[in-house]
Parts: sequence; structure tokens; C-alpha cells
Amino acid sequence: NYDLATTAFSISMNPNVCPTFTDALFPEIVRRYYARYNKDRLWYTMPFSMGTDTYFCEPMIGVPTNWSFMSAGGGHLHHNSMDTIEKVDPRSLRELSFLHAAYLYYVAGAGAADLPFIVGLTFDRGIGVITAKNREMEEKILGAEDGAALGKALAEGLETIRYYTDLQEAAVGSVGKLVPAGDKAAAGACLTRYRKRTDEFGGLLMRQFRETASAKARAASLKIDMPVTPDGSWEKEAATLVPKRFQPGTLFLEEIPPSEWKEIDSSPHWWSATNWASASYWWVDGRRNLNEIKKLCELEAGKPMENFDLISYYKFLEKYKYVEFVKPSAR
Repeated sequence: NYDLATTAFSISMNPNVCPTFTDALFPEIVRRYYARYNKDRLWYTMPFSMGTDTYFCEPMIGVPTNWSFMSAGGGHLHHNSMDTIEKVDPRSLRELSFLHAAYLYYVAGAGAADLPFIVGLTFDRGIGVITAKNREMEEKILGAEDGAALGKALAEGLETIRYYTDLQEAAVGSVGKLVPAGDKAAAGACLTRYRKRTDEFGGLLMRQFRETASAKARAASLKIDMPVTPDGSWEKEAATLVPKRFQPGTLFLEEIPPSEWKEIDSSPHWWSATNWASASYWWVDGRRNLNEIKKLCELEAGKPMENFDLISYYKFLEKYKYVEFVKPSAR
């Protein structure tokens, strides 16, 4: 029902494995459209979620994928015989078609002259993402009740702010894909400036974050006890295991009897940040070891990987020829 006040247009962002300017550009086109043509329409962005036709953003394909959805209370019609053409509102089709056509047309024609606008959008969004993560981490600082908890929150916050700063730098750099070869040098200078500003902003928040932790320690008469976690046998083995994968998308494993599956009890083809089997698979590039992949998964999910053994899982995938282990490369 196009006219329901609760009908909303949502835009899926890309997963962290695909930092891209499109997460800033497509929402801006949608914002401008609704500001002009339908001011009362609800719309919002949401984190990436996967369907079986939305995984083109994964690195083996590498195409940014901002899929959209219009929630209109018709879920009871989905994928059954009641889903007939007379139930489709032409206004919804027109709106969806226009929004996607405008976005794709603009991206297809974009060049050096469009770079300042697009990089500016990407930079602004990146600053917002980093700021939001900083605020999220500060809540953990303020909630720490002893020196060990404060040290853990400080270490986690600094790592998280650095990680999201690097992601937003990469998103700014992705704008360079739009620039023709002859304009790469001039575009590179512009992108370098914005990347540097992103890095400087992340550094500023990291310094402020340290100050917040110090202020908390003084106010509560605590000594910051930074965590020390020496590598155990699992970490030492994981550092030697560098998987290389052969298939894009996610894995269904339908040709393997479920009785043979390791670490999973259902097919891992539905990606989510906390579905460790599918989330880790997209970070596999033949260069990262399992320690590094585990950390990237945890940073995106915002929680530790528990009750899931990456070593066991990837040895299982190796047995069935989904991956092979290669020698660690010098980097």
C-alpha cells in the first residue's frame, strides 16, 4: 500500500569488505528525489544484508551493491500464488524505476568534473561513520567499573576507531574508479587530500578517546590496566594458515552430507556479520591468515567470535576443495 504512512524505502549499505563511495551517493540521490517529489515518504539506510542475488559486492566480483527495498505490508503475498500483477501499485514501480535509473545514469556518466561532489559526499559520510563508532566506544569507557574493564574498553576503542578510519579512507579512494585514465593524476591529488583529512580526523578522535579514558580513570580513582593477551597455540597455528578460495558468493555446501559439516549446523549461504562461516569467507584472499580474518570479522560484528573455530572450519573447507592453504607472503 503506497499510501500507508509506514511504507518506507530502505537502502542497504555495502559490507565492510567493500568500502565504496556508492554508500554516500545513492542515498543522496534518494534524498533529493523525495525532497522534491514526495516529502512525506519515509526512507532510511540499513547495514548490508544478503539475498542470493545481492552478493556482487564481495571481492571476487567487486561491484558495489546498494540494494533497495520498499516495505509496504505485502509480505504475505511474497513468493506465493497470491503475488499477481494487479496487486502491484504502479506508483511504487515508477518510483523504484526512477530512483535506480537516476543513480545508474549518473554513475555511468560521472567523470573528473563530478569528483569534487562525490568525494565530498563520501568524506562527509565517512566522518559521520567514524564519529558514531567513537561515540559507541565512549559508552564502554564510561561504563567501565574497574581498571581492567577500562583498559579493555580503551584498547578496543582505539582499534575500532582506527579500523573505521581506514575503511572510510578506502571509500574516499574508491571515487578514483570513476575518473578516466587521462585525469588520474589530478584526481589522485584531490583524493589524497581527502584521504589525509579522513586520517587526521580519525587520529583526532583517537587522541580524544585516550583523554576520555584518562578522565574516567581520574574521576573514578582507577588505574588503567591495558589487556595483555599472549598468543596461544590456536593463534600460533592460525598465523600459519592462509586460505585461498575458488568460488564467489557464499557457500551452500549442498553436495556435502550435513553429518560431515564442521562448526556449522545449517547452510552458511546467508551472509550476516555474525554468521562467522559466511562473513569470514569474504575476507579470504590468499594473503590474510586466519588470525587476521578473525579480527576483521570481530571488528565488523562488534563482538568477539565465540563458539566457532575458524581453523576447524577452514580445514573442513580445504578437505572438500573449497579453499586451499597457501604459504604466507611477505608483506
